Amino acid sequence: MFVFKEIDHSSTIIETNVVSYTQSLNTSSLGIDSANIVSNSISTSYWDSLNVMFYTSGSPAYGEELKFENTSNNLAYNTNKQHLNKFHGYPSSSLFVIPSTYYGEKIKEKTFVLTDKSNASNVVIQDDGYGNLYPVNNTISHSTNSQTASDNYVGNIFYELGLAVVTETSSYSHTASTGSITVGDMIDPSVPGANHFFITGSDLSTSVKFTATGSYSAETETTSVKYFISASTPADTAESASIKINEVFGGNHTFASASSNVINITNDANLLTDRKPSITGANLPPISGSNGFNATVNPQGGVAAINYSDIGTDYELEFGSYNTITTHEYSVTLLPNEFNTSMNYTMRQPLSGSTRPFIENEFLANEFTSSNFSPYITEINLYQNTGKHAPPVLIQARFPKPIRKSNIIGTTFKIRLDI
Repeated sequence: MFVFKEIDHSSTIIETNVVSYTQSLNTSSLGIDSANIVSNSISTSYWDSLNVMFYTSGSPAYGEELKFENTSNNLAYNTNKQHLNKFHGYPSSSLFVIPSTYYGEKIKEKTFVLTDKSNASNVVIQDDGYGNLYPVNNTISHSTNSQTASDNYVGNIFYELGLAVVTETSSYSHTASTGSITVGDMIDPSVPGANHFFITGSDLSTSVKFTATGSYSAETETTSVKYFISASTPADTAESASIKINEVFGGNHTFASASSNVINITNDANLLTDRKPSITGANLPPISGSNGFNATVNPQGGVAAINYSDIGTDYELEFGSYNTITTHEYSVTLLPNEFNTSMNYTMRQPLSGSTRPFIENEFLANEFTSSNFSPYITEINLYQNTGKHAPPVLIQARFPKPIRKSNIIGTTFKIRLDI
């Protein structure tokens, strides 16, 4: 009644394929976590763990333990293109943890994008394919080299462990912003609001009113009000104004020069002594003009410094997962003279006088024994060949609907198992 047939293993196919799909997660996604890590604080254990796992090469804390000094003995990406030197240079870091449920075997290289929304402007950080993280959208960087240069990276990603560590605490420089003020043909100091303009410095903390006057020496200046000469020609007035701007801001971060009746202003936060603008936001000098001074081109440019150690309260993650799928394909062939009975108890001849009339009789009812009868197949079981009467089922394949077996030609079913 129960018929088993050996599988022809020569027809079994085993193939391997790499599958990658994009994951889009955010702060509230299940299992996603982040932490701010500060050395010598309550989070020291996190810092120590990261140090031992990834950053022990050259570490002063573990310098005497020779087995940790070789990068091949830690869990870093183990390539000379991964930069690990900044972890010990900064006391704080941000750690992002991604469960393997989302990335499989590893995060696919050059697909990781972290978008942090904690600051006034979004911070976008992505990987370079070698285990380094660098900011994509900030024009502020550690140096004027390319964003992916070793001195501009801000952290590391360890693809096979789902860990991203942002080690850089802030960025330092930005692309200079430029603007211009056009001096009108008529400047009448007696007309209120027609003889001045305002400039806010790139540190965003100093706003100065520049006023044209006919008698510069007669005016008393303050920290917020400065005077320059309203000369006989717009060009001379522009020259006087540019000189005064440089007296106020020059040597720090803002420079002015006159070209005909235009005052050209360059605002460069790189020239700040600590190279760190004080607040987040647009790092450029807003210029507002009056009737006589029109800010025809307002400066456009850099973004203020970002404390990367503060990110992690509101963020989005996007990356490609990486999974190796091994597929086993088994061919099961049923010949016309095979498997022509059924395991459906209701097709059996009822046994008279039995309390289990269908189960206790192994013979089919007469209407199911003719040569025209073909059973319907609902599932195929693959068993372990143990030689026992009831071997264990290893694989069970079920059809979405019953399939009638042919008693004229052979039928081959292909069972695919993805592992």
